[in-house]
Amino acid sequence: MVSIDVYYGNERTARAHAPLSAIWGFTPLTLRQYGYPVDVENEVEILRLADGEHPTVHGRFGITRYSPKEIALIGQVREAVARLSERVRGRASRPYFIFGGTIPCYRLIKRLLTIPGVNEGPHGAAVWEIGCGQGFLGSLLLADGVRYRGFDVTPVMYLWQNRLWTELIGENRIQEQAALPLDRRAAYPDELPAIHIPWWRYVREFTAAPPRIDIVVCDHALGELTDIALRHILHTAARAVEGSKLGAFVATASGALAQRNTIGIMQAFYQAGFGLAWYSNCWVALHRSSPLFHETYTLEQVTESFNNKVMYVTEKKTKLVSEAASNLEATTTDGATTTLQEAFPIHDDVSDEIAFCADMGMYDLGGISYAVRSLSADKEHT
Repeated sequence: MVSIDVYYGNERTARAHAPLSAIWGFTPLTLRQYGYPVDVENEVEILRLADGEHPTVHGRFGITRYSPKEIALIGQVREAVARLSERVRGRASRPYFIFGGTIPCYRLIKRLLTIPGVNEGPHGAAVWEIGCGQGFLGSLLLADGVRYRGFDVTPVMYLWQNRLWTELIGENRIQEQAALPLDRRAAYPDELPAIHIPWWRYVREFTAAPPRIDIVVCDHALGELTDIALRHILHTAARAVEGSKLGAFVATASGALAQRNTIGIMQAFYQAGFGLAWYSNCWVALHRSSPLFHETYTLEQVTESFNNKVMYVTEKKTKLVSEAASNLEATTTDGATTTLQEAFPIHDDVSDEIAFCADMGMYDLGGISYAVRSLSADKEHT
């Protein structure tokens, strides 16, 4: 586990030697603009990320259906969070609502990995996530055995990801680059299940010689990246996916359009050599080096269809990407589906974040309240 002091100490040293544009570009600008607390001073603060969900999609808890395998994976992640929170704070919290916004991207990646040839090789395919957020997409992929590389610029999120993934799969299966001494060069061994990359390592070693990646994902964050970060990441991603049997860059949502609009995001993709093969319920862009690049549409076609609010569709020689991406509902191949509400009924182990949202009327938790909980805790300590 990387300590808070080590993370900030290495970041301060790296900033002193980094180019101005790297510091300017790889900062959590949008989160700061919205007043999000990006920095931490102690371990308890990091636990704020144990659950959460955007208010427009929290209803998925009782609506979205999950396969038995997905429920099992979510159960593993929930118990990892419970162990971590109990050890730090003395009270177990389990995530309930975060998975509704995470599962579509997990399914998209898993279905793209079924395209013939993509997941072959001694170590299988590799996924690189930009802006891992609360780390739950990475957790599901790691629990499912997918090779994963995660990159984030927000300190509180990075430190939470480190703790969550360490608890989930073990410290010896993760290369934690934020903890490496700055005079030691980072490496990217194919056999490691997880590699965690802070911004200062990304702008140095990762960019200099990107490891081979099959799927790049930036979910709910494309509109939040600075212009410098978006251009730099797309340029690096284009080199990382060369040689892949897929070479995809995916997202299920663009996030807050705080730094650019949707057309601006698309233009940046095409300038970097990517073309959209699917852009209805999610985005799948393929690099021009991909064997499936013939499934993509031109920027003119995509722009016209966005302006008309309907996806431009023509017959393609193959439709492997569209077949994988067009339906992100749960499958029934391994048994009957269920909702999270059915699989994990609400108990008092909801996080303080969710209990606070109940006080705003976002959730009906059967009387669970952050205000009541905090008053009870005060009484216990008096």
